Amino acid sequence: MLLIKISGDNVYFQLGLKCMIENIIGSEWYNFPRVIFTSDLFSNNFPNIIFQDYVVSIRLKFNLIESIKPQHFCAVHVPFFIHSVNENDVLNKLRKILLISCMTYDDFVSDGIYKITGIHRHVQLSVSETTILNLAGKGNNIEDISNILNRSERTIGTHCRNAINKMGLKNKVRFFQYAYYVSNFDLEDAITVCLN
Repeated sequence: MLLIKISGDNVYFQLGLKCMIENIIGSEWYNFPRVIFTSDLFSNNFPNIIFQDYVVSIRLKFNLIESIKPQHFCAVHVPFFIHSVNENDVLNKLRKILLISCMTYDDFVSDGIYKITGIHRHVQLSVSETTILNLAGKGNNIEDISNILNRSERTIGTHCRNAINKMGLKNKVRFFQYAYYVSNFDLEDAITVCLN
């Protein structure tokens, strides 16, 4: 069973996504797990996928021997700015998100993920871009990040610009919104995946 939470201020956004997801599962993926759309984030069952206005968070299980450790999860965050994107591009992103949601963490981090999902390795964030994203999410501006990493503001700005392009964002405001959300998500282990 797959729990999906769609939230946002725009009811048309919520209904449109729900309809698209139902159409993908109903017409294309017959063996897909049963999907339940939930409206309560505070229920006992935490959603596997949470759609926000600008980010999708997917909760993946680690493959652990249950007798040794309790079940542990990792979050995969996907930038999801779709307001000026055509319907086919949105459907392709949704297919990839649904495919990722059925994987375990171990399956996800294997090299086969790129072939299975069609995600491109060259559009993923670099280590430097990820570090800057995490620092920005903790409330640091470009100058602060420059001082923390002992790099020039121009270099930090270049990494920010590259991350913004890879994530399909329109500007630095969206970058900082996304960074703040990701850094304040419940799960410590998190990965950002760009589907552009």
